[in-house]
Amino acid sequence: MTLKQKLQQTLAELLQAIEAGPNDPGKASGIAGLVRQIDAIRLNLDGDTPKKLLYFLEKRSYPKALKFVKGWDEASQPNG
Repeated sequence: MTLKQKLQQTLAELLQAIEAGPNDPGKASGIAGLVRQIDAIRLNLDGDTPKKLLYFLEKRSYPKALKFVKGWDEASQPNG
């Protein structure tokens, strides 16, 4: 799994856990761990990472970061 894929997966899991809120304690308790994972991924992204994505991650704008990553993946697909 690439870092981009791991980032997208972890962002999606985080947003699901936040959305579940206190109604799902199993997910709610994992939020801090998911944030740490996202921070670790951010620190390992290479120099080709778009500055806008880095900005979203640094400011913890996770819904925007997830949308950006999804668009980034779609934009990198070959036409065909």
